Amino acid sequence: AEAARGKPELEKVPLCALYNPAIAQEEGKVIRQKTPEDFATWLKESAGRELYSANLCAACVTAEEVQAARKAGVGVMVWYPVGEDSEESFRRMLEFGVDTICVNDVELFK
Repeated sequence: AEAARGKPELEKVPLCALYNPAIAQEEGKVIRQKTPEDFATWLKESAGRELYSANLCAACVTAEEVQAARKAGVGVMVWYPVGEDSEESFRRMLEFGVDTICVNDVELFK
């Protein structure tokens, strides 16, 4: 019924999950929640749905996490806390093989 009125059916909307929120601050440094070991598979295991992409903080993501997502058929988007994006980091993310980079400063791409 919803689809007939132009609204997408929830089952057809791709799902993404955001990881690595800030959980504390120590001596002026942000402490981020670690990426769960099952980050790429939990949704399918718990709800029978595929995860479209895992959205990981660029400051925490590892090449191994990107490889684990690939193995599970999940895309990877990295995001940057304000003021932490840099051309050097963008290049490292490309080396890791991420699909999408969410930036704060598009001027760094000029």
